[in-house]
Amino acid sequence: MRTTSLRCNRNKQNGIALLILIISIALTISIYYFSKVSIVEIKADKQQATRIALVKAKKLLLGYAASRADLAPPAVLSTQLGRYGYLPCPAINNGEGNSVGNCGSKNENTFGWLPWRSLGSSPLKDGNSDCLLYVASGSYKHSPSPDMLNEDTNGMFQIVNEAGITNQGVAAPERVVAIVFSPGNTLMGQNRNFENGSICGNDETNYDTAYLDTYEVAPGVFIDNSGVVTGNADEIYQFVQASITSNADIFNDQFITITREELWKEILTRSDFDEKMTNLTEALAVCLNKYAIDNGNSRLPWPAPMNLPDYRLDDNYDDNEDSVAGHAGRFPYIVKSSNTDIGYVIDDELFLAANCDNLILPTGGITAHLLDSSPGSNDEYKNLWENWKDHFFYVVSQDYSPANSNAACAGNCIKVNGATSIRAATVIFSGSRDGQVRTGPVSTDINTKDLISNYIENGNEAKFPDLSGNEEYVVGGNDIMFCIEDGLGVVPC
Repeated sequence: MRTTSLRCNRNKQNGIALLILIISIALTISIYYFSKVSIVEIKADKQQATRIALVKAKKLLLGYAASRADLAPPAVLSTQLGRYGYLPCPAINNGEGNSVGNCGSKNENTFGWLPWRSLGSSPLKDGNSDCLLYVASGSYKHSPSPDMLNEDTNGMFQIVNEAGITNQGVAAPERVVAIVFSPGNTLMGQNRNFENGSICGNDETNYDTAYLDTYEVAPGVFIDNSGVVTGNADEIYQFVQASITSNADIFNDQFITITREELWKEILTRSDFDEKMTNLTEALAVCLNKYAIDNGNSRLPWPAPMNLPDYRLDDNYDDNEDSVAGHAGRFPYIVKSSNTDIGYVIDDELFLAANCDNLILPTGGITAHLLDSSPGSNDEYKNLWENWKDHFFYVVSQDYSPANSNAACAGNCIKVNGATSIRAATVIFSGSRDGQVRTGPVSTDINTKDLISNYIENGNEAKFPDLSGNEEYVVGGNDIMFCIEDGLGVVPC
């Protein structure tokens, strides 16, 4: 009996021990499993938070570019009207979230913290609770502003993959305009500072290698996401983005891009955009008409040539007729050659020579200013001209050119919309691209802006440079045209 009792107790103890072992194994497996699920879920949640912050930042920047002029403070509103497409400077040592007033040199790319406060937002942080970083092309930043910014202005950034292959921005029109970054976790060698009580850490001058990474895309070939501030104007820069398969211990930068097409879609769909460009086209025709009246000979200036060394600079739109070799070209800003041929002693700048301020437009009755603001006026149409000047073209009849001492149609005037519709001149605004490429000689880009076929259609492009000054033109498509009549006066073509 005693032996049987001992055997039973021993069996019970073994059974309890086995049960405890099974429970322990089950708990260990459960803890491991659920901890893995938790880590995956945490990573997914962080990725989602990062994505939401990046998308919101992009929307805010697009909204800024489309409406900045409308929302400018009253004290500077008159100087900002008509300035579309500009992106803010980053927040750099200017208080957390505040865009700095001036960022680098003209046409130099700029890099720093996203200016969330200047964008009218609360702080935007990624899934690691870090504020976002931001880089803007020098061709799009608002200060110092480029000499010309319109829908054909290219960004200055290319995106490469981890093999170093460019997958966005090979062609100039496809280059990226701006990028917003999530810096990711701190990597080895990065020293980030955080000031207690601050929102983003007040680490405003430590935004480069402490936050963004350098990645070796090939042996000895590195892409440095933090090195964009080079001090060089018109420099194309490359960035590389971490993928889901990247080694997060050595490279973890995430970002979202803004393209030229995305930015200008927000602007060109404005209900008032076409109206403003129509008004500007008419204002330029009225300015030419005024020049003809003021010089006392009713003669109009020569056009500027199609091919310019830099289409961004006003003074390059020069009416040197030796370069024009015809009567059709770009709208002239400098009319020195015309003044010489006419014998008109006046300023070389057309807008000053004809005093093109307070121009009353016959069609709409509005007042347009093509000179700097006078009291009570604004610079809207002057700003529009400066930014869209490469879109304006001009044809002058032989009978109204500076070479003709008797300005009147006598067999050598252009016709617009019919052989009997005789005109002294016409001004043409070229609308949006229709499969055309308009790239100026910036950096290593090939010049395609010298071809009129990249701007106007309907057969008008075949008439340039109009050597005889008596070709026939037609109205149509998305181009806007205003005509100067025989005997002067401005009318829609």
